[in-house]
Amino acid sequence: MTQKKSLVDREVAYLAYLKLGPSRNLTILLKTLKEKYGEDAPSYGSLKAWRKKDNWNYRAGNDDASVYEQVVEDVMPEMIKERADMLSAVHAINTDIDWLISGIYTLDKFGDPIRDEHGHPITKIFVEDVRDLEKLLSVRLRAVEIELKLRGEPSKSEVAITGIEFVPARYECDKPALKVGS
Repeated sequence: MTQKKSLVDREVAYLAYLKLGPSRNLTILLKTLKEKYGEDAPSYGSLKAWRKKDNWNYRAGNDDASVYEQVVEDVMPEMIKERADMLSAVHAINTDIDWLISGIYTLDKFGDPIRDEHGHPITKIFVEDVRDLEKLLSVRLRAVEIELKLRGEPSKSEVAITGIEFVPARYECDKPALKVGS
């Protein structure tokens, strides 16, 4: 019994192999060629022999490396710029949130909160709903995590929100103030 000759030549088979990308293998190649050429597709044995004889793995590796180098050359500068822009934006958000949070307490000349006779910090602002401050602190924590991730540092930040509690404060209306706990 003679084997039927394939109408698909070795270079066409190699190009189909190359198109499979880095996860290429002969089983997937054979399936791809059978879908396109039906009975005219080469056998698995032919593909295996061609791959060895024509050094497909080496050629495909060189082609992959060439594509990779071109992508790096074309895309890398833009990716670096975009990453720097994202870092700048996140840093600006963090700075704005820090400024808002720092405005909660009245500070002395050393930057420490001034405390009342009971040891509670004297606040400059009044937050009616503790959830507003919790949201602000949550956004700040998320922004820090994003900044760390963009910098390639561990995604879990060292920043911890230790708690928010109502504490008595001096106000003309005697409303409770918020204390960012430690």
